[in-house]
Amino acid sequence: MCVLGGYFSRRRLNCPAAPARTHAREQEAARALRPGGRLLLLEHGRGHYGWLNERLAAGAARHRAQWGCDWARDILGLVARAGLEVESASRWHLGTTYVIVARAPGAAAADAAAAAAAAAAAG
Repeated sequence: MCVLGGYFSRRRLNCPAAPARTHAREQEAARALRPGGRLLLLEHGRGHYGWLNERLAAGAARHRAQWGCDWARDILGLVARAGLEVESASRWHLGTTYVIVARAPGAAAADAAAAAAAAAAAG
């Protein structure tokens, strides 16, 4: 839903796939959200265990050639570098599947403004 030049919410499922453009995609998602807007990400990346990450890294070139995505990325790092604030994050499948709800920069200011407006309307 596009409202006043920005989105209240967006969903991205396994989108940081192309390694060279991953950071730019996450920055664009952050830019397109309204202050306080949310982004739901369902991604795959590094796991909880070193042995698993080594195995993923060993097959990364083949996986990239076959599917066009890099499955051994630091997803939480990408989200942070894009300037998004992580509201909640959970990991599944030995830590390789990420479910992240992130907020646009300025979320704290948007929350404060909403609280002030609610207080003014109530008072």
